[in-house]
Amino acid sequence: MQVRQGKIDFTTLAELPEGAPIMTGTFSINHKPTVILFDSGATHSFISDKCEARLGLDSNHTKAPYMITTPGGKITSNQILRYVPIQLGSKLIKTDLISLSLEGMDVILGMDWMTKHRVLLDISS
Repeated sequence: MQVRQGKIDFTTLAELPEGAPIMTGTFSINHKPTVILFDSGATHSFISDKCEARLGLDSNHTKAPYMITTPGGKITSNQILRYVPIQLGSKLIKTDLISLSLEGMDVILGMDWMTKHRVLLDISS
């Protein structure tokens, strides 16, 4: 079985260095406030398993597991949430999130998400 590789720079809000060019905010998923970190160093997008349960979302098994490198070591996941509706201002964007055991943050949106949705989020429009 092929393992897919990934990377996260931060797994808690406490790890964020002061003055780092990183954006966090509280946005809505299923009409509930959710802390989201926009991490350009993350290869994929993630949701904490606690947030998943709090929001009443269901994950699905992946065909191949993900091996995610974090500052604290490696985390394996074979759970993904498909088409999670994230409300960013007036835009509702559905995205896939890999379920991980994260502490202190709900969702990390990585480069996969930023690349896919950059046109939708263009602030000039």
